[in-house]
Amino acid sequence: MSCRNREDQDNSMGAAGPRKKQKVVDIGGRIIIVEKAVDVDVDDNDNVPATYNNVKSKKELRKEKKASRVAAAKSKKDVSEPQPMKVKVATKEEEKMEKIRLRKLRRNQFRMEQAMEAEKERTRERKIRQKKKRQRELNGANGGTGAITGKQDQTRTVAQKEKKSQQEHDLDIFNNLFTGSTDETTGYTTLGLGLKYKDIVVGTGPSEPVKERMLVTVSYKLRAGKFNAILDSSKKFNFRVGKGEVIKAWDIGVIGMRQGGTRHLIVPPKAGYGSRDIGGGPGAILFFEITVLSC
Repeated sequence: MSCRNREDQDNSMGAAGPRKKQKVVDIGGRIIIVEKAVDVDVDDNDNVPATYNNVKSKKELRKEKKASRVAAAKSKKDVSEPQPMKVKVATKEEEKMEKIRLRKLRRNQFRMEQAMEAEKERTRERKIRQKKKRQRELNGANGGTGAITGKQDQTRTVAQKEKKSQQEHDLDIFNNLFTGSTDETTGYTTLGLGLKYKDIVVGTGPSEPVKERMLVTVSYKLRAGKFNAILDSSKKFNFRVGKGEVIKAWDIGVIGMRQGGTRHLIVPPKAGYGSRDIGGGPGAILFFEITVLSC
């Protein structure tokens, strides 16, 4: 048996008697700790203490060390955490003073904005006066206001001429599209897109002539092909003019007709169905005979 004294007291090893504070006793590879002063009787034959008080094993020592480390880490963490800020509660007097300060600040800011707006207005008026002054000086150098007036009249005249020429151009397009030119030999009038028409019967109905966006009721016959056979016909057909509900030849060709009138239309492919074959062959010329029943 071996015995070590932590207090470095001068006590002989293996002897029985009082021990002070902690004693560590090694008995056959087993560590026994005696924390209080006890009397230990050692058997010389077995090398085992007869009696001891508060003995701890290695497992208990490890648990104590672990608990002490956890407690130390927790205490360190508590110290490192920031303390909550202390909110100072303002008194009524302090609140009143703060309101007065904010009111003065807003008043000063409003006055500064007004001053800036007034300065901008003065700058704008000064620029206008300078511009008028330069204009008067320029007019004086050109011989008075008459030169400027003459130039303005000339510009106005040019603009009117351009506007008139544009109107004439639009009128020519309208005439070519809806009025067209009449061949006195055949009696057919050629409109836009190569459409030709001839009035067989001039209508005398009480209603106004057919025009854009008007709902009309017509009867028609369609002839085409080599033998001029009837491909389609209807005794009553309704459509609204200029809305794209029918082919372009109809939207253009019925304008100006009256109730009871009959008109013969010669429709080229670009005013009809294009290259489609509706019975007279691909891209065939179509012959319509249209009678206006009501408009």
